[in-house]
Amino acid sequence: TEKRVEKNLRPFFGHRKAIDVTTRLLRNYIASRHAEASTINKELSWLRRAFRLGYQNEPRLVDKIPYVKMLPVDNARSGIVTDPQYRVIRDSLPAYARIAMVIGYHTGARKGEIRKIRVDSIDLKAARIELVRKTTKNRMARYLPIYGDMAAELDMAISAARRDGCAFIVQSDGKPVFDFEKAWHTACRFAGVDSVLFHDLRRTAVTNMIEAGFSEKEAMEISGHKTRSMLDRYHIVSERRLKQLGERMEEHMREKAAALDMGPGDSKPVTQ
Repeated sequence: TEKRVEKNLRPFFGHRKAIDVTTRLLRNYIASRHAEASTINKELSWLRRAFRLGYQNEPRLVDKIPYVKMLPVDNARSGIVTDPQYRVIRDSLPAYARIAMVIGYHTGARKGEIRKIRVDSIDLKAARIELVRKTTKNRMARYLPIYGDMAAELDMAISAARRDGCAFIVQSDGKPVFDFEKAWHTACRFAGVDSVLFHDLRRTAVTNMIEAGFSEKEAMEISGHKTRSMLDRYHIVSERRLKQLGERMEEHMREKAAALDMGPGDSKPVTQ
């Protein structure tokens, strides 16, 4: 956030007085930014927040809050990371980004939550990672299960963190790593999936959980989704899952049809 503020917002607004920030100026800012609508909206939300804090201050630091019209955004991303893609991207990442991807792919934890995982919160014997309350987006503590190749990857990352003297699992040379966008995009280009975002791992994990037979409540407990509507946004029905659902419905309809053909005391369908 600080980097984006310094790169985009401060050069445009930093030398201006608050009273000069008008809707026209905001439109000029939007026109100057060649970025996705969601990115521009995020930056505008930070600006609006700054004005609100200034307005709520006593005495007020600004007289009014300019009207900030957000751009229409299609947030319905539908992509997921397949297992072959996961393996190629994972193996192309440096160690600090690799362990972050492994955790995200399997659990659906948010990037910000993963970066705050401490080594002492990982229990390989109990096969779980504790996310403490202050590190989660909704301020609710939860546990992440350790399964698949997570255990081996975490074991290596823990050893490296202890050797380097760092308390965090996502680290490099003893220092926590908070930004690995460049490494991520490089690995994705190598895998031939330039458009994949780290956040797509969240959608992937939820989809895999549902396909594996997890209940919606169980999936929400692991991924940290607070509402059912948010879970629905992230659950992508794959072709395999769609075929399974179709087969289940076909079987259900056959059973209903057979029941209609049976007489009151019959145990077999009545033949014509």
